[in-house]
Amino acid sequence: MSTSTPSLFRSAAFHPLVLGLLVTACTGLLGGTLVPQAASAQNTYVVDSNGDADDNNLGDGTCATSGGNCTLRAAIREANQTTNNDDIEFNLSTTAGFATIVPGNEYRIEEPVTIDATTQAEYPSAVDGPVVILDGSDLSTSSDDGIEVAASNVTIRGLAVNSFPDEGIQGFGVAADVTIEDCFVGIAADDGESNAGNGTNPDGTRDAGISLQGDEFLIDNNVISHHNGDGVYIQGGSTSTVDVLQGNRIGLDHDGDAAAGNSGAGVRVVGGTEVLVGFGRNYISANGGPGVVIEADGHFVTNNYIGTDMAGTTTTGTGGNDLGNGTNGVVVRADNTDIENNLISGNLQGIKVGATGSPADNTTITNNDIGVNASADAPLPNASDGIDVIEGSGTTIDGNVVAGNSRDGIEISAVNPNTDARTVITRNYVGTNSSGDALGNGRDGIKVEADPSFGSREVEIFDGNVIGYNGFDGIQLSGGQHDVGGNFVGTNPNGDDLGNGDVGIEVNSTSSTLAIGFGITTASGGAAAVVPNVVGYNAGDGIAITDGGDHQIRGNYVGTNATGDNLGNDENGVLIQATSGNSADGSEVGYGAGDTVPDDPSPASAGRGNVIANNGGSGVVLTGDGDPVGNAVRGNLISNNGAADQTDIGIDLDGDGVTPSDAGDTDTGTNNLQNFPEIDRNQTEYNTSTGKVEVRYKVSCNTTDCDYGTNGLEIDIYLADSESSGEGLTYLHTDEYPEASATSFRVISFDPPSGVAVSRSDFIVATATDASGNTSEFTKPPATQLPVEIASFEARQSGEDVVDLSWTTASEAGNAGFVVQRRDVQSGGAETASEGNLEGGAWQRVAYVESNASGGTTTEAQTYRFAADDLTVGTHQFRLKQRDLDGTEHLHDPVTVELTMEEALQLSLPAPNPVQNRATVSFAVRDQAEATITLYNTLGQVVRTLYRGTPGAGEGQTVDVSTTGLSSGVYFLRLRADGRTETQRLTVVR
Repeated sequence: MSTSTPSLFRSAAFHPLVLGLLVTACTGLLGGTLVPQAASAQNTYVVDSNGDADDNNLGDGTCATSGGNCTLRAAIREANQTTNNDDIEFNLSTTAGFATIVPGNEYRIEEPVTIDATTQAEYPSAVDGPVVILDGSDLSTSSDDGIEVAASNVTIRGLAVNSFPDEGIQGFGVAADVTIEDCFVGIAADDGESNAGNGTNPDGTRDAGISLQGDEFLIDNNVISHHNGDGVYIQGGSTSTVDVLQGNRIGLDHDGDAAAGNSGAGVRVVGGTEVLVGFGRNYISANGGPGVVIEADGHFVTNNYIGTDMAGTTTTGTGGNDLGNGTNGVVVRADNTDIENNLISGNLQGIKVGATGSPADNTTITNNDIGVNASADAPLPNASDGIDVIEGSGTTIDGNVVAGNSRDGIEISAVNPNTDARTVITRNYVGTNSSGDALGNGRDGIKVEADPSFGSREVEIFDGNVIGYNGFDGIQLSGGQHDVGGNFVGTNPNGDDLGNGDVGIEVNSTSSTLAIGFGITTASGGAAAVVPNVVGYNAGDGIAITDGGDHQIRGNYVGTNATGDNLGNDENGVLIQATSGNSADGSEVGYGAGDTVPDDPSPASAGRGNVIANNGGSGVVLTGDGDPVGNAVRGNLISNNGAADQTDIGIDLDGDGVTPSDAGDTDTGTNNLQNFPEIDRNQTEYNTSTGKVEVRYKVSCNTTDCDYGTNGLEIDIYLADSESSGEGLTYLHTDEYPEASATSFRVISFDPPSGVAVSRSDFIVATATDASGNTSEFTKPPATQLPVEIASFEARQSGEDVVDLSWTTASEAGNAGFVVQRRDVQSGGAETASEGNLEGGAWQRVAYVESNASGGTTTEAQTYRFAADDLTVGTHQFRLKQRDLDGTEHLHDPVTVELTMEEALQLSLPAPNPVQNRATVSFAVRDQAEATITLYNTLGQVVRTLYRGTPGAGEGQTVDVSTTGLSSGVYFLRLRADGRTETQRLTVVR
């Protein structure tokens, strides 16, 4: 956290109000400390007695008891007789460096006075604190405060005020200008850490070490700890002045590194306006309640450390005690609170705003570090959320680092339905920092659960939030009407991998009119603009709407960024899915039905189309219960998603790969399973003579089952990323396919957009969108007809280390033969392997089997067999790479076999053999036992021991055999286990 510029002057929220008020409240700034305005003293009284006797002649301007000495009580009583601003100084005898005064009842101040115990000669003490101690431990009346202030222009400086039945220092009903500084309140003066706490107010309303009500007070550089209540209880005055609490240690010991908590809140503000908790940093930690509670409108919490030590590096104090506040760091229960430039870590929640049914509106949370250390480069978790807005509108969360927290980084539970003020979340680092460090939050980065019935735009998450490394979703939205734009989710402006643990942006309930990307409005209600999100590297989908309809996903980069980098999300680029009978109808991914798609619909050109590329699954998937309909997917630039085998495709209806066009389009399903345009490849090309793209296509969609509307189907035509993938990489043109042409071919010719290069080798695809917004998949790529049709491929164990492979072809054309390949896999089970979930090593060639057919061509079935031997125990996969006569090769799906042991020991041949420098050998034992592998020379001498351990029963193991330093010749590898041996020969050549 930067402290070079005081928070007060960096916040635009403070400029018009607080800076002007500071001029009134203060005479100047000295080292970041606010200095109160003071009148000239009239009388000076020097306390030279530790007794408690009263003044012998009140009003004579002399402090003297009947014995002639000046006690503190006599000095205060004499000062109370005039309106002069008198001074009280100290010249007491000390014991072990301290002077203790034991009063018979509380001290009451009724006129202006300065009590300055720093004038005692021994000040400061060995622990850099007071040497004059007011000890109230002998008092028995529960209402006795240490000092009760009932006047204006009062300063209390350098006292230890300890062990009183009621508050240490109390001032209620005073006018203005009360200063309490350099005091120990509730903490022992001799060591700066032991419990000397003051007690509990009998009315139970303002239990605290210091309780003040008034204007222009200053509570500065005190240690306020160990109280049976709050540390500080403030009820600011009603006039427009600034009350300041700064530089204090509240709940900590004097060194600021050990817990000395108050049982209630650290600071509680219950009234008045313009109370400034901070400016000069307070350290508020280890209290039983919240660090700071704001219960009245119009206050400031700025530049504090809340829940940590004074260095901001740990939440564990010396002695191992927790320094986090017992509930939350800051609790806001009123309107118009500013929380700025604080370090808030180690608490239950960092900041909590409002409560159910009790909103706190217009809270501003800016430039705080929440859940991290003072350098914002390591986690110091709050045990729950970093920021939790339970209920309140008009909240601004701007420029914070919210990371390292155990649950959500930022959670918005509800907004106030009685106001249209928006909650704005902008320019935060959530789960990371400006350096891109992996700090994370335990669950979602930003979670919004606002009420969808409120009707207005409620939450805006926009303008440069960087959201990464969170355990669940980057942004999760549940309910309400929200705008999300201009964020980096799972990445940052540099394109670094900051992936979240699940979906990048997820909408998982019946939210309404959600805008993700293009089309969001500004906080002031300005016109919509292009504000693309960049969503990459997330472990789930890039953007997922898993219930709810009528959303707009526009102008985003999903799996890439504006410079085209590969930032692919692990699953689909965009998922729209209905679950449990909920609707997911009527959303727009890019442009909607009836919209005009511009020549360049990308975000880079202020377009509404999304760029969706490089994702592990399909580009856009529409699926779910009840067959969601009316979801338009138009003008997007989709490429390089998933595999090129049509399992993952550009647009996928029902999430099951390519949905074939059916005659008339009579079937139903997601988006009514709208048929895609069928393109005649023989009559579709780029005409180099005219410079036009010529396309012949039809849509097998009759007028009964397809909604042609007034203008027909909208056919969006694209250049594909490849012939095999068939995703729409570059937008070319939109044609209207009229009802009169239904199911018939139509020929069109158009100029490609300016700047788009088209060649005759390019592949053209298209989508069809009906008048209800149902968009089809992309045109299906032509089926790749392999020259060999394999009817079956099987593998089974036939011996200790042998697998028999057999396969049958139904026909062959130009087939040269088959390369048999094998690899080991790391997790067992043929059933699991068949699902494609096994991780394996590199594929290795084990054999080549020539075609049985004469000339490689036959229409009759052919059967092939091959035995793979010398295999180790474990799971193996085999596949065929069929090779044409012209050298073209085609891979076929693998089969998996689990090889189990029959013999007690198994030791494979070393490979390679002969060997120059290094070989490997595999082994397994049927029954778990200690095993050794030893290398011998031909004389039977041990050369070296290669392995000693206890492998699991039947688990294949691999051992490296280093031959460095060995001369050429024959050696023997011997496996010993459970009283048995197995030997293999190894030849070393130089």
